[in-house]
Amino acid sequence: MGVRKNESMGFFDAVMVESGGPRSAALLEKLDAATPWERLAAPIRKLPEYNNAGAGHPPWCPVLMLKYLMLQKWNNLSDPGLEEALKDRISFRRFVGLSFTAKTPDGTTFVRFRTRLREADSAYSKEERREALRARGVIDGSCYQRRPGQDELRDWQKRWNRCISRLQAHVEHPTAMMKQQLGCRLVRYRGRDRNALDFALTLAACNLKRSLCLRARKAAA
Repeated sequence: MGVRKNESMGFFDAVMVESGGPRSAALLEKLDAATPWERLAAPIRKLPEYNNAGAGHPPWCPVLMLKYLMLQKWNNLSDPGLEEALKDRISFRRFVGLSFTAKTPDGTTFVRFRTRLREADSAYSKEERREALRARGVIDGSCYQRRPGQDELRDWQKRWNRCISRLQAHVEHPTAMMKQQLGCRLVRYRGRDRNALDFALTLAACNLKRSLCLRARKAAA
């Protein structure tokens, strides 16, 4: 089954090519170039609606929908707020590839896509993820704490905690970014699965934005 395609850019889009906030457009252009959209969309394309021909409207392109969700996270927008911003912000429409005459998805479309995204995410094996992280040298662990009745930690536990604490210190900056810039202070939804997906999207948005700084720092070194 095919996917919905955006309308081609027309005369009005050509006239407005220099319009919009230059700083916002430049940042979104960098984020667009730094994000492997097709790789992220690959698991979503395996969902039935993208492979079975049938009646009804075809689904929205998964790359387009992922861009919507990242815009929502980067700007701390609700579903109605994202819909309004897409109708109002030139840089937003240009980032997702919407022409000025194309129909803008409504808030219900975003809700339905997140529901399907949870189902696509369940196809991954968490153990496979951990093995992949270990193969890349990422330690999956936490600090040890004293148990009730235990006077102090063992020497090897103290050494482990010192090693982990150095790594945890680097997490404080992304945590502050998530709270201050992305508004991740309270859960948005009811239900563990919904909030787990929302938190995963927040982490993805944070990492994509931080990757620009890390690349710039690496280039300057």
